[in-house]
Amino acid sequence: MENNNPVGGKAELANANQPKEGSRASSRNLADKLEEKLSAAEVVPGDDPSVVRSAADPLASSNPFVVFVLGGPGCGKGTNCARISKDFGFVHLSTGDLLRDEVKKGSEIGREAKAIMEQGLLLDDSIVLRLLKKAMTAAVVEGKESKFLVDGYPRSLEQAHMFEKEICPVSLVLYFDASDAAMTERILERGKTSGRVDDNIETIGKRLRTFHDCTEPAVKFYSRLGKLRRVPADGTLDDVYSLAQHVFQPAAIEAVHDLNLFEKKRDPFLPLCGGRDKLSVVFVLGGPGCGKGTNCSRISQDFGYVHLSTGDLLREEVARGSPIGLEAKAIMEQGGLIGDDIVLKLLEQAMINAISEGKGTRFLIDGYP
Repeated sequence: MENNNPVGGKAELANANQPKEGSRASSRNLADKLEEKLSAAEVVPGDDPSVVRSAADPLASSNPFVVFVLGGPGCGKGTNCARISKDFGFVHLSTGDLLRDEVKKGSEIGREAKAIMEQGLLLDDSIVLRLLKKAMTAAVVEGKESKFLVDGYPRSLEQAHMFEKEICPVSLVLYFDASDAAMTERILERGKTSGRVDDNIETIGKRLRTFHDCTEPAVKFYSRLGKLRRVPADGTLDDVYSLAQHVFQPAAIEAVHDLNLFEKKRDPFLPLCGGRDKLSVVFVLGGPGCGKGTNCSRISQDFGYVHLSTGDLLREEVARGSPIGLEAKAIMEQGGLIGDDIVLKLLEQAMINAISEGKGTRFLIDGYP
């Protein structure tokens, strides 16, 4: 069961990064000081690795793979994150734990954050983001894999957008979908031993309403993007984890990497088609012999889509004897696999050519990812 017991049993730490509500004007001076300390912090090899280097950005160069872990209070996020971290090598970052650690250490940052929360005020989102980036950068500097489970953030769609703007894009969103009844039962059971002042029936309803009102829009947003992985979470711990761990199997993660690489490659030809809202891409998936090619041809003819088959594109380059074709042929003759970078170059050029030739801005991509 999750244990997010705040230092000293104060509920404010557990809820410090809840979505903005009410006035924060009186906390501005303290918040500004705290942000200055985070901005000035620096990692130097041999020094405290928990501080962020300002002179360079090792996090960005590590191409991080970030998974938001969402779910209501008592859904099992913390417990499952701990198991995923152990089994699949992810770095588990709990925003509540990061804040509590700073307060417990009595660091300058921790003292400033504690002062804000003891006034009953909420920490600015920018402060929580800086703490997350600090922890992520420290993990990279320490040589850990740049794979992160972010637990406890975002709690709203606005916070999700801020993370992607200020830190990095999100690769996946893992959503533990538990019923209100199951979450209520777990929180009450946890409250018998947790010592948390907010693990009681009076506040559970409010916490659940906050989750539904503020976090569910983020769940729906990432579902529309195809990045959401929903895990039914009413069962036992082992049952829930057996479902969650499928998301992190190597083949599943590799498919996400392919999608992320494709997203990064779209920008060069967006101006050609009049912007992102004019470009439409459909991935066509299915096993060998399922009829992808045949159906793509008919869809292309009937609905005006440009059909791009990665297999056909590769064969054409090899037949033409182009530099990419010669490189691909050499790899295949050695029994190797064609790298994603080659396939993406071919797709990018084919899409640019199609748009430039006026064939359209709607594509069926067959054979990738």
